[in-house]
Amino acid sequence: MLHVYPEYYDRFQCLASRCPDSCCTGWEVVVDDETAAFYESLSTPLGNALQKAMTLDEDGDRIIRMENGHCPFWTENHLCGVELELGHEAPCATCRKFPRLTQDYQVFTEYGLTLACPEAARLILTQRAPWRLRRSGDPGDPAQADFDWETLLELASARERLLATAWRRDITSRQALALCLTLAQSFQRDMDGDGPQPMDINPPRLELCPGDLKPLLRFHRRLEILTPQWKELLDEALAFSPTPAHWAALEALPEEDCLRNLISYYLYRYWFQTVADYDCLLKLQLLAVNWAVVRYLCCVHLARFGTLPMEIRLRLFQLYAKEVEHDDINRTALEELLPATAEPLLSLI
Repeated sequence: MLHVYPEYYDRFQCLASRCPDSCCTGWEVVVDDETAAFYESLSTPLGNALQKAMTLDEDGDRIIRMENGHCPFWTENHLCGVELELGHEAPCATCRKFPRLTQDYQVFTEYGLTLACPEAARLILTQRAPWRLRRSGDPGDPAQADFDWETLLELASARERLLATAWRRDITSRQALALCLTLAQSFQRDMDGDGPQPMDINPPRLELCPGDLKPLLRFHRRLEILTPQWKELLDEALAFSPTPAHWAALEALPEEDCLRNLISYYLYRYWFQTVADYDCLLKLQLLAVNWAVVRYLCCVHLARFGTLPMEIRLRLFQLYAKEVEHDDINRTALEELLPATAEPLLSLI
């Protein structure tokens, strides 16, 4: 099997008690069968507490019942009490693997990190050049795979073009996103059987100020919210109306390559999933919405405080991933909201 990793993957180290957020708060933790059996076998006080904490949610998944918005085994020092007492392998698979991602396409497997983790977000969004990939092993036999090999090859070729577009230095990162979005629409129309589509290399014209983003912000405010800070940020954004001067101040800041890295992240995490749902445009639409919302929040912060440190940018992207990208209900609601074409989103980015 061929295994593919971004260069920064092995540099990830959990911040543990130094983390500005925690994967122990907000989310329900699903306990896998093997770990549940291990917990049931324990006759210690911790084992008894684990057994009492496990329950079934409305979907029938076995979870750890949260207390005051966080895992009951999260210590006052912001560490995992299960790991402290029973060792690194004792937490359930969800906790052991986070924020690592594994995407198995049967012929090859890609590995990555999720933006929902603060330290992973730092590694992902601060790359200064196109991502370098590390490969090991050989591709599997396409004849033994359930996925269509020809479609994967076409998607791989398209992704290479999109990644190259994302890192074009002759255009701004916003222009690169707009061009990637229109290219994805061309790929989608070709995939839908409309025949080969013209591939423009010129980015669409973008206005300094986006169109009316308040409806999109109100939509996000109505979604399930896990983090009080996210609610406060959305409320502040809805109460604020940036002026052209505010947007000009934001555009005058160094690009920092955050958006180019965000494009790369979405392409590596989601693009090949098109082999299952045949909706490549959706992947870039979700990316565009992510950027539009976070850019607006960045503009609000800069207007209020006169500065926009990198740690604030990283926190906003990380919160969006935690609140929307990783919440199945929220993400499904967003997917249903998206238009059938790319054009409406171009005015928002």
